[in-house]
Amino acid sequence: MMVYTMIRSKVAIILGLSFLMLSCRDNKITRKPLEGKNKDFLMRELIKNEVDFATFSAKSAITVEKEGANNAFKSTIRIKKDSAIWISITPLFGIELARVLLTKDSLKVINRINAEYFVGDYDYFYKKYDIALEFETIQALLIGNRVDFEEEEKLKFSIDDQQYYLGNIKKRKVQRNDKNSKRKEADEVVSLWLSPTTYKIEEMLISDLTASRFVRAHFLEHQLFDEELIPTQLTYYLNESKQNKVSIEYSKVTLNQPISFSFNIPSKYEQVFY
Repeated sequence: MMVYTMIRSKVAIILGLSFLMLSCRDNKITRKPLEGKNKDFLMRELIKNEVDFATFSAKSAITVEKEGANNAFKSTIRIKKDSAIWISITPLFGIELARVLLTKDSLKVINRINAEYFVGDYDYFYKKYDIALEFETIQALLIGNRVDFEEEEKLKFSIDDQQYYLGNIKKRKVQRNDKNSKRKEADEVVSLWLSPTTYKIEEMLISDLTASRFVRAHFLEHQLFDEELIPTQLTYYLNESKQNKVSIEYSKVTLNQPISFSFNIPSKYEQVFY
């Protein structure tokens, strides 16, 4: 029973993109003028320096800190841009625990320990975490790229400590094909903190207009792979009552190579609903 609870918890955490757990910015924000630069300049540099890829594959070490307990495991993450995200989750001793497949409109999970599987859609995140996540946002969070947003005149830009800050960016709503979705559509805003030298995103905050629910991500230790700067240390926080954190460390990153998404559900597995 203890193993069942632990495995199920890990699968749910990964689906919640496990990566997303609560934190507040400790250092006091101080903002200064941009010294000649403007928002248009920063937006151009941000877009120009995004990771440009067709496929992404990486080994990763994941640490989940939840309610005072730490769990560590390994995973392989593969992404076909704007199409599919595939994740294989293993403990440190190497036997696969679960396999996850995300597409534009579906979530699928195979739990090998308990011989069960889950098939759902992105309302899962709203129901479980009260936050609107979709494929495009998850892809951006795993790569360190921006999420789609509306470019508006009300965009705020400044210097926050040693980073360039872009805030009050209205997140673009994803067109949903599922007419049965019960998700409440609410305006969300995006704030970005950029490196002053590479213009890569080092921190991203996605929140509703009241900041009562939010996702905060940190992208650090960028390394060059196939002429693309990619963060190799990623940390995620979510608005929850207790501190939780998920850290991902990438290794063996490859871009634009053929990848596969094996996802066969054994006929004897039982369907479950998280």
